[in-house]
This record gives sequence, C-alpha cells and structure tokens, in this order.
Amino acid sequence: MCAFFLGANGLLQTVSFDTLAWALALYAFVRIVRSGSPRWWLVLGAAIGLGMLTKFTTPTLVAGLGAGVLLTPIRRELRTPWP
Repeated sequence: MCAFFLGANGLLQTVSFDTLAWALALYAFVRIVRSGSPRWWLVLGAAIGLGMLTKFTTPTLVAGLGAGVLLTPIRRELRTPWP
C-alpha cells in the first residue's frame, strides 16, 4: 500500500491531495470521538470540502462516517450546532 501512495504522490496527481484530505478527515473524526471537542467538527468539514475540491470519491468517506455516527452513541453530537 505504501508503494501506491509513493507512486501516486510522485506524479503529483489529484490522488495526493485526496489522500491528504481523507487522512485529515479521519484524524479529525477520531479526535471528535476520543476527545469530544466540538471544534474538530470544523476541521472535519474543511477536510471534506478540500476532498470534494480534489476528487469526487469523498462522498464515499462521508457515507461511511455518516453510518458510523448514526450507528454509534456519538449520534448525540448531532443535536449540537457544531456538525
């Protein structure tokens, strides 16, 4: 898997920025779950926006995160204005 990222990033294609956006979004989501800090929702939104600007595979990530939020106790965060 590492060779794929090195090869794709070496060509400086949109895959480079898509990978960065996914990593940043997943990191922000983990921080939301672990720390409970609502400000990470802003980082998650920015990462998803960046991902949508680079490639249109980001809705797959959003669907997965949405399912994860709805099927776990973190869905209580949806009552706050942060998401």
